[in-house]
Amino acid sequence: MNRDRETQRTLEVNDAPGTASLVDQLDRVVLLVLFDGRTIVGILRSYDQYGSVFLDQCVERKTHNTFYCDVAVGFLMVRAENIVLIGELKEPTPSNMARIGLGALKEMQAAEQVTTTRATEFDSGFWD
Repeated sequence: MNRDRETQRTLEVNDAPGTASLVDQLDRVVLLVLFDGRTIVGILRSYDQYGSVFLDQCVERKTHNTFYCDVAVGFLMVRAENIVLIGELKEPTPSNMARIGLGALKEMQAAEQVTTTRATEFDSGFWD
């Protein structure tokens, strides 16, 4: 009977509704995906009843294909209405991606954008 109570208590703590479920991620590295498409990685320090979060040692993770670049942000407060997804990261650096500098990443993105624009213009009959 005592074991059933412990199991029930564990389920209640781990399956807390809403923002109370963030208590398990406090002082851990989390990843946020924002509505504007940005990805933020940082240590969850605090949150409020609305779901706004306060992150320390933040970086904005920019990606392109199999490459990524972390741009230092510092301490960051993100309002709940801007958060699409929040989750704990087991390993802060992606093992299947190569880290490159911001300049190289921007060059790759610009080159792809030019290629995409040309392909779109060609397909739309712009050159006819």
